[in-house]
Amino acid sequence: MILPLATGGHPGLDGTFSILDIGLDDPVKVVAVHGLVRSWFIDNLADVSYYERVHEVLASLALTKEDSRALVERIACDL
Repeated sequence: MILPLATGGHPGLDGTFSILDIGLDDPVKVVAVHGLVRSWFIDNLADVSYYERVHEVLASLALTKEDSRALVERIACDL
């Protein structure tokens, strides 16, 4: 996901996280919140739902796959 600088402030500025499905038959959603020296794992349903909503907001602000690819290619060509 690439967020253009023009997006300004957004909820992703609070830090990085990953939403994981753990297990095969009946997966449990877990959020891994990443820090510089450690990660925290959150499985509380209300907290996981919050991170899912944040992810939806970030996805809505992000460039499309095509626009992201074009931006990366433009930057790579300028190097």
